[in-house]
Amino acid sequence: MQKQLSACRSFCQKAIRNKTKRIVIIHGKGEGVLKSEVHLYLNRLKKDQGIKLDFHDAPYSEYGMGGATEVIFH
Repeated sequence: MQKQLSACRSFCQKAIRNKTKRIVIIHGKGEGVLKSEVHLYLNRLKKDQGIKLDFHDAPYSEYGMGGATEVIFH
């Protein structure tokens, strides 16, 4: 799971540097552990680093139920 979280952090940091407005993080459904860790990381970005973002489950029609998180940067 550390490899996936590291990739997630790198992906988010790159999106922030490039001023990307929307990304989708695919974490799969599984038992929800990776999803929880991704959400914790996103919350830390908001609270600790002051990054303005919102996130929610990505559209079911595109990514399936609960297997991806959509992040919107403001």
